[in-house]
Amino acid sequence: MSAFTLTIDTSNAAFGPTPADRGAEIARILAKVAAALQTGYPSEQGEKLYDLNGNACGMFEIEAFDFEAHGETDPDAPTIDPADITELTCTYGRGTPSTCYTWDEGNDATWYAVAGSVNVNCTYDPVDDGVNVEDLCDHDTGTAGAPINSAEDMARFCATI
Repeated sequence: MSAFTLTIDTSNAAFGPTPADRGAEIARILAKVAAALQTGYPSEQGEKLYDLNGNACGMFEIEAFDFEAHGETDPDAPTIDPADITELTCTYGRGTPSTCYTWDEGNDATWYAVAGSVNVNCTYDPVDDGVNVEDLCDHDTGTAGAPINSAEDMARFCATI
């Protein structure tokens, strides 16, 4: 769920002694909040609110919808088609056979992961069927949130690069 949160502390002098005074100052602050939201909410950390006297009196923020927590995919998130992931045989360590998943990022850069690993590496070396990944010279690395065990897992990770 996404949420809009607004907090206003009305104990400052700018809110006056009467309910009408407090209401007027709250209305003024709400008008500023509405204007900020209409012109494009500027910050993901929330926005501080200030009373008429210039004192901080609260804040507002919009919490982003957590698609992953709800088992959904963000429609605006970058995606990589699992069909763009290549599955190869490879070896690692002292010749232990495995499966590798690779994605060609372009500019001769290839991201690869050994099946079952959370380590995802990028190299300019050719990554061909039968490669020993210990022989590759990596220039970048990443850590997946879960082991890479399929083309879908690799595509999901590569979309975050």
